[in-house]
Amino acid sequence: MDALSDELKQAEVAIVQCKQYNPHHVIGLPVIAQLCGIMHHHRVQQGFFVTTARFSPEACAFAESNSIALFDGNRLTTTAAIFASRSDSG
Repeated sequence: MDALSDELKQAEVAIVQCKQYNPHHVIGLPVIAQLCGIMHHHRVQQGFFVTTARFSPEACAFAESNSIALFDGNRLTTTAAIFASRSDSG
C-alpha cells in the first residue's frame, strides 16, 4: 500500500474507482477515459483505478498522461501481500 499512500499524499483529493472482474478481463481505454471525465467534472487532479483484471496498453498510456494510477490484479495482489506481511510481523 506504500505506492498508493505515496501517491495519495501528493493529492489533496483523489477519485478512486474499483472494479472486480475476471482476472483475464482487459479494461480498455473507454473505461479509463470515463474516469478522467469524472475527474475533470469534479476538478480533481488525481485518479486511481483498482481492479482484479488487467489494462490494455492504450488504457495504460492514457492513464499515465492523465494522472491516473492503475492497480491491476497483479499489482493489487502484490501490494496486499506486502501489507499483510508487515501487519503479521508488527
